[in-house]
Amino acid sequence: MDWLIRWPEDQRLCGTGGCRLSLYVSDDNRYLRVFDRQAWDPDIRTVGDEIRLEASFHHLNCLPPREVCRLAWAWDPTTRSLSERPSSDGEAVVSGFGEGTVDLGEVDGRPKLPDDIPAAVFDRYLAGRRACGNPDDADAFTVSYPAVASTPDLNGDGQRDWVIEAPSFCAEQAAADYGYEVWISDETDGASRAFVAAPGRWPAFQVERTPAGMLDARPCLTGVICETIPLEWNRAARVFRPASSESLSSRP
Repeated sequence: MDWLIRWPEDQRLCGTGGCRLSLYVSDDNRYLRVFDRQAWDPDIRTVGDEIRLEASFHHLNCLPPREVCRLAWAWDPTTRSLSERPSSDGEAVVSGFGEGTVDLGEVDGRPKLPDDIPAAVFDRYLAGRRACGNPDDADAFTVSYPAVASTPDLNGDGQRDWVIEAPSFCAEQAAADYGYEVWISDETDGASRAFVAAPGRWPAFQVERTPAGMLDARPCLTGVICETIPLEWNRAARVFRPASSESLSSRP
């Protein structure tokens, strides 16, 4: 038996992102917290042989930017977590860095990282941080960290993968020489880097298929994605490369 908790509509539990919603899934002799965050208009629906949880989210969390975005997930017994699915409004591409199903809060002013983050991804997270000085105080500085997010399975091994967004930069520094990186789960090293995007690019994932399709995207300020480059997984080299015309023609 699983448990869905719709918390009271109280100002302590609600905000511009909706009201708190929690889902606990039974797993042997324990319960896993697989969804716990603010959301609007939650719904549980059956699609084929799947039961999906769906909800709406505030426009600040949507890419491309729009007033509200609708997202959906289904239970994945392999990863023991929720996996992204197309939503009822027909949206089958999850853009940007997605929406974490559990709000982990913050530690020292920055988002707390998931417990299952691979060591290699964590090392890259630390290596990617940047220090920004204070022009009014030579001894003061702030640290900007990359953003890290879990993604759907991208290479067909049944495991969730990872993206790392370049950190913001200071006025006196040049921007990072990459937009984001894709890291694929690896049984040997925990994860390995499989793609480095150019500056100004964003990841997007086609979630109507398994494994999810990988798109390298350039978002527009007008609220649409101007350009996407489909990528394909090269099993031998363990990297993503622009998809060939033959590969694209064979896709459903």
